[in-house]
Amino acid sequence: MLYFNTNVYYVDNNTIFDEPDDWQLTLTWGAPFEIGEALFLFDGFIDYAAGVSGAQDTDLHINPQFKLDLGNFTGNSGVLYAGIEYSYWRNKYGSPAIDTENAVSALVKYHF
Repeated sequence: MLYFNTNVYYVDNNTIFDEPDDWQLTLTWGAPFEIGEALFLFDGFIDYAAGVSGAQDTDLHINPQFKLDLGNFTGNSGVLYAGIEYSYWRNKYGSPAIDTENAVSALVKYHF
């Protein structure tokens, strides 16, 4: 596994939105693997934000990505990727008005 990280954040919400402070848990990962000559990367994140005393709902955002390292075929591994991602977001931004969003997307990433 290339990496696996866990972070906990205390969110000091400003008074513009008049919401109480809350906390967030974030997990990130990246796992490279090979099939024949092809290099792949499975990575992504999970965010969980705690709702606070009725001011906002808890929200959960899961975003895994599965990518082929296209740069590997030209001797520039880690530069150009193509793949797909899935995004699942329950109670987006802690708003009860936005229940659940989910989408599958194609993606191309270029790293300088």
